[in-house]
Amino acid sequence: MEIVLHVKRINFVRIVLWLFYLKSFEDWKRYSEEKKMSLVDVVIEYEHEQKGRTREQIFEGLATAWTVMKEAVQNGFPKT
Repeated sequence: MEIVLHVKRINFVRIVLWLFYLKSFEDWKRYSEEKKMSLVDVVIEYEHEQKGRTREQIFEGLATAWTVMKEAVQNGFPKT
């Protein structure tokens, strides 16, 4: 039980640090440059830390969101 609580505490601290540290696009950009990572990789790292998703799960979610947005645009405009 001690190990589980310790892991949960570490994850909570990581989440709080992410939220405290990255408040604007400039923060994300600075973090990206400091870590010598692409902005995409920083966002994927954030998603993984926050939600425990794998890179593949993140891209699957993005593909779904993209499809929904495209369909919304196509269905939202009246056909002439």
